[in-house]
Amino acid sequence: MQLNLWSAPDPADDEFHARVAEAKAADVAALYREEAPRLRRLFGRRTRQADAVQDLVQSVFARFLGRSAGTQHVLDEPRAYLTRIACNLLRDTARQQARRGDRASVSIEEIPGTENPLARLEARDMLRRVDAAILALPERTREIFMAHRFEELTYPEIAARMGVCVKTVEKHISLALRALHRELGKAE
Repeated sequence: MQLNLWSAPDPADDEFHARVAEAKAADVAALYREEAPRLRRLFGRRTRQADAVQDLVQSVFARFLGRSAGTQHVLDEPRAYLTRIACNLLRDTARQQARRGDRASVSIEEIPGTENPLARLEARDMLRRVDAAILALPERTREIFMAHRFEELTYPEIAARMGVCVKTVEKHISLALRALHRELGKAE
């Protein structure tokens, strides 16, 4: 599907402007009908908040319309453009949540296989051990590990934030993973 997002030269004809706006709205409505289900599936796989999926889809189209307003070009691949917007939106949302301190918490009941009381006890024990292992890491290693795993920052982003080189970030992540594996009985 090719989507024409051009804005016409400015003739004084109001009827012409109304026809252009109507054509753009029809194109966007058709694109929404075609792409919204795919975007819902994409968000459904990547977020645990089922109730937020439709809001995310609408945010994608709001960004799409906001960026395409006043442009004078034709999008050959609106599907790819929407996917890029969706990925950026997911990344931005994760960063906002990390800044606000929102952590993706999961109740024991949501962990697969914890219907049985013994499995719940084992899951709780494992979570306590992971928490203790993270807290036992040296401060700098813990900060780097948490920035990567919980804030989803890349190694270069962490290096820039902490004023170190990427190799140092790699070293600390490796140290943290070895310590966690050792603590959880998975020593190499």
